Amino acid sequence: MNVFIPDKKLFVNSFLSPLSKINDSCVVSISDTGFSSIVSTADSSVILFSQYKLEIDIDKPIDLNIADLKKVLKAFDCIGSNSFTLDIDTNNICYNGTEIRFK
Repeated sequence: MNVFIPDKKLFVNSFLSPLSKINDSCVVSISDTGFSSIVSTADSSVILFSQYKLEIDIDKPIDLNIADLKKVLKAFDCIGSNSFTLDIDTNNICYNGTEIRFK
């Protein structure tokens, strides 16, 4: 499934970055209305719900277990353009660009 991210800065700054400040790992749910996640600190003193609204053509929702958000943020920083397409499988996220690719 391909997901087009129209604004990298908005996606990173309003969705991924707040999640990474609470916990290094999370589960991101992808549905036809966009991305969402709930994370908490190790002692569960702070709980954060984050959502990035985006219309996605998807048959059924997918849950992605992201073990290291900081690595994902660094990988997204390497993408040169502000808009890009992610290839999301059941167990990984892929990006194939002209300058960089990751899985």
